[in-house]
Amino acid sequence: MSVYIVSGIAAVLIITMIYYKYKYQPPVVDGCHSTQCNHYATLLTSSINPSVSPCESFTRFVCSRWEESNELTVREYFYSQGLEQVMRMVRNASERASSPSSLKQAAAVYTTCDDVLSGRTDELPSVKRALLEAGITWPHAQPKVDLLYTLLFSSLKLNWDAVLHVRHRLARNKTTVSVNPGRAFYRFAERDTFSASGVTFEAYFQTLRRSFDRGEDTNASLGETLELQKSIAARLLPHYHFRTSSLNLLTVPPVIGIQDVNWRNALSRLNYSHSADFELVTTGPRFVNAFLEYWKDHGEAAAFLLTSWCTVQLAALYANKELISNYYGGYRSVALARHAAFCFGSAYMFSREAFFSSYINLGLRGDVREEAERVTRSVGNAFLRRLSQWPHFKKDITVVNNWSTLSKVFRASDGGGTRQRDGAGINVSSSFLENWRKSALIPANAEDDDVVRSISSLQMTSQFLDEKAFQLIPLSLSFPTFDPQLTPALNYGGLGGHVAAALAWLMVGAYSRDSRTEDSINELTACIEENSSPTMMVNSLVTEALAAGTLVDAYKAEAAAREKPIPSLEDYNGTQLLFMSMCFTNCGGSVIRNEDRICDLAFKQVKEFAQAFKCAPGTLLNPAHRCALP
Repeated sequence: MSVYIVSGIAAVLIITMIYYKYKYQPPVVDGCHSTQCNHYATLLTSSINPSVSPCESFTRFVCSRWEESNELTVREYFYSQGLEQVMRMVRNASERASSPSSLKQAAAVYTTCDDVLSGRTDELPSVKRALLEAGITWPHAQPKVDLLYTLLFSSLKLNWDAVLHVRHRLARNKTTVSVNPGRAFYRFAERDTFSASGVTFEAYFQTLRRSFDRGEDTNASLGETLELQKSIAARLLPHYHFRTSSLNLLTVPPVIGIQDVNWRNALSRLNYSHSADFELVTTGPRFVNAFLEYWKDHGEAAAFLLTSWCTVQLAALYANKELISNYYGGYRSVALARHAAFCFGSAYMFSREAFFSSYINLGLRGDVREEAERVTRSVGNAFLRRLSQWPHFKKDITVVNNWSTLSKVFRASDGGGTRQRDGAGINVSSSFLENWRKSALIPANAEDDDVVRSISSLQMTSQFLDEKAFQLIPLSLSFPTFDPQLTPALNYGGLGGHVAAALAWLMVGAYSRDSRTEDSINELTACIEENSSPTMMVNSLVTEALAAGTLVDAYKAEAAAREKPIPSLEDYNGTQLLFMSMCFTNCGGSVIRNEDRICDLAFKQVKEFAQAFKCAPGTLLNPAHRCALP
């Protein structure tokens, strides 16, 4: 009997020892043990490559293992997950709604877009007919072109603003036609990032030419199209983001031969009323004038070909599954992630913030908003303090309005989506193309366009240069970008990084508009972007560089004292984790590494980085010469 007792005691002791050895792990003193911290630690430790020195390549140090094991970039992966969660809530809310609403319309529009993406519908025949209505026969030559009519029809009737965004207004016997950069033109810069690592441009071109061929003699050639690409990159893209705060009268070069009467005749053909008192205006004079100069220099036929090529590429996104994948470099996983954001942005036009209301009401509890405001205000105050010490600082140049209230910043997260579109009377059909055409009937503004562009580009903020403000996309208040249960360093590197980058974007815009500081901004931008890769989005590089020092200031002043070590990441201090969090957001994937050097190129300009990681002088991220950042 005693043998059994002794054996039983021994067994209990062994089991107890095993339990405490493998089940029980002594906690890090005062560490962060929340589910969110543990999840983030797992993500980061599985991405970090400790064999790489952070001072020689911070991008490879933070991102190597993520990029080797994940097709999608970090942003693609988590943005698509967030949108999927939002859409589940939207569908549930729209099904519960007893009467028609903008939310129901938006959900239905999203479904029609997703049907094209998934291959359940093929709208290529309808897309071809729409192009013909606009006079576009690419890849076949058009014997007689009418570029003005094509531009107006594409924008006003098809809602495809590939090159120019045109809107018409008749009030008090005065006709005003606004002509601005095409709302979708940014996509031609975006697509370059996919072609850098996806299908070759030739394969991309051949797929489009084969799909839009009508069995006639094909005239579009690869060589000619490559020249168009060069013209777009050299003559148009550099001017795309420049906007003025007020309307400018637009003067069309007389040599083009387009007078007011031509505009009025084209409007009449499209059934738009007009008056004798007629004016053309723009807030994007640099881009519009650059396009008109191209027209003047090369003739109407060449400008028509450029417009046709751009419009066909945009139209392909409404056509079918094959052409959508072709746009995203031929990678289906990337197409599914990024085109879901395109569908979401398209549906957003029918509902505005109502689209996020269910997500906000169910997912963003009170402590989320409170802590997010604390981080946002802290970063903003630090940015403005640092800017005031810059030698080129001008007290009378306003970067951001009404900063003390933060009402604009969190507008999309306030009130459960009170800003809804007036889509009454619009019947949503089963055709995504038809629904998109109908969205042109809903009153829109530049702010809506900016939000849609931000969502489609997987951005966490939307900046409004004219209003001197920015808005957080609600997804920015979710893991891994932000969570109250994460440590301050991770929240400052995540949400704080997006806030600081948005403020940097507004600062660059405001100071580049002022003749006293324009040269200083141009020199700063040229310095930061030196040695950047051709496919890198320079705006991202500049804003990341300008944001980093601000984040360190804000973190040390407001949050460092509250920092807690994270299990598995105890070897890194708070400032180091802040930089690691910033960089992790920009990690590429095994398919597309469009921003694979942004951490190195941005952070080498930031002395706080070299101090945090104790980089020896002369290492890549502690160079002898740095750009003079604010």
